[in-house]
Amino acid sequence: MNFFKKIRINNIIKYIVFIFLVILLNFKVLNLKDIPVIIDLKSELTTKDSVYYLNKLFLTFKFDSKAEEFHKFLNKSIQNFEIGELFSSKYMISISENEKWLTYSGKWVGDIYTVFLKNEAYDDLKIEKPYEFKAYYSLKLNKNIQNGKKIFKDDIYSGYLKSTTNLHGFSNDKIISCSSILLNYISYDNINSLILNINSSKGYKGKDKESEAIISNFKTDFPNISKYVLQYINIFKIITTIDENKISKFSLVSEVNKNYLKIRFPYLFEYLEDINDLGIIEIIVKDLNAKNLISIYLNSKSSQLLINFYTSNGKILPFTIDNNKEIYYMDSPISINDIKEFPFLIQFKFRANIYGLKIKNDNILLSGNYKRSDKDFIVDVKFQDFPRCKIEGGFAYILPPTFINLVIPGNLEDIIYEFTSILSSSIKKNKFISFQLLTIDKSARLKVDLNIDILNNFFIRFGLKVWNFKIQPSDLALDEIQEIFTIATGELYKDLNQIP
Repeated sequence: MNFFKKIRINNIIKYIVFIFLVILLNFKVLNLKDIPVIIDLKSELTTKDSVYYLNKLFLTFKFDSKAEEFHKFLNKSIQNFEIGELFSSKYMISISENEKWLTYSGKWVGDIYTVFLKNEAYDDLKIEKPYEFKAYYSLKLNKNIQNGKKIFKDDIYSGYLKSTTNLHGFSNDKIISCSSILLNYISYDNINSLILNINSSKGYKGKDKESEAIISNFKTDFPNISKYVLQYINIFKIITTIDENKISKFSLVSEVNKNYLKIRFPYLFEYLEDINDLGIIEIIVKDLNAKNLISIYLNSKSSQLLINFYTSNGKILPFTIDNNKEIYYMDSPISINDIKEFPFLIQFKFRANIYGLKIKNDNILLSGNYKRSDKDFIVDVKFQDFPRCKIEGGFAYILPPTFINLVIPGNLEDIIYEFTSILSSSIKKNKFISFQLLTIDKSARLKVDLNIDILNNFFIRFGLKVWNFKIQPSDLALDEIQEIFTIATGELYKDLNQIP
């Protein structure tokens, strides 16, 4: 038989089996172990293979000598760091007097995943194997003069980053298919079927039966990864079903189990304790009618993660909050499978407590657009508004010695607003960040473009000092984070290997 005809027939058989399984799942309980089986039918690159390479990446990841030297330069100088120091460093290659660049590449060298600092042009770098990437970064010193006078007393730099990563089997089709199946998994009917299975097999009598049903299914279908993850993360709630209209509310409430973490990963535990009072971040994705689609809440004090959204029959339901009461809308469901283009808004809120200085902003607004074709998708995000931050308090705590000579040159609220106004005004003109997922030679390529203008004023220098002393994990903590991901992907690969 002609080779190409054989390939075509195999693809037809795969799609027939896929359609058959989707129809069958409407009449049976959908379990977690069914998900990789179904999505792998839409790709010649299996989920198991992708996880295998991911595990090898975490296990062997290293920098080459030149990249290692560059990162030591950044880490050593960051406490006194100004962007001009990076701009004038020996690592940046000149395009012109006012613009410089460098390139990175992550490659498999035998079985070792190595990151290189390169002198080659971005387009000449090849990424052929799973998770290989290339990245280009340029820094441009802008003219800060109008009518012969400086607009700002500090320099303004434009930063541009673009990267491409070989995502192997995580194609557009696979991600859409996986998202859709997960929504069907947490649907009202499927959750209640999972509960019936628990009742019949274990005689479950707990109060939060919906969440227990999912955790029980996770333990049964993925015994290795579930045992590992549930040691370090306390899950208090996952989902609630609402009988009226057969709604599922995904409401993940979880936190890091610091007591267990302290025993196994002491440096990571120490890091989480150090950032205990850092603050709160809330991200809300909305449609253009300002109705919420999903909200995400992070709290450094409790190491708590909260995620909320509503779903019905495999579709996402918009919701609003009125007087602390959530109202969902049945008349405008969103089907991930059917979306070809979708504009959206992102509201970003934060509270930060930095050495007694309290910084607050509840109304940072970004706009975005999602557009999908048969094989590719693009997500573009821009800043809409970055209002003035509210500043309270003072440096109440003992500062690290290098902060002592850092004199605040004026009103800090004005300094931060000056910085953020430059940041947001430039991004209103250009895309802030753009993601493209393309299918090339049967594997996925994730392209990322980032544009940003930065005013090199006190706020950026203060921010870099805070990063160095308050936020950046130690090398030992980073080693433990890498170990966690290495073990987790290894355990997940064991479980995927056991699925027939």
